[in-house]
Amino acid sequence: HRLDDRTVTELKVLIERFPGESQVFLHIGEDKVLRLPDQFCCDVTGGLVGELRVLLGPGALV
Repeated sequence: HRLDDRTVTELKVLIERFPGESQVFLHIGEDKVLRLPDQFCCDVTGGLVGELRVLLGPGALV
């Protein structure tokens, strides 16, 4: 899934709505992984995962 500026902004807002302890990693291309700073740690037990699937597509989450 390609991220345009609008999707990146929506992703940031979404992650900030679910603060927590889980680190966020973005897989870029085939072999790059970017760990987001601690300020973007999130709670994956709430509705975040479902909203991420809507935003990024069902196959975008690992």
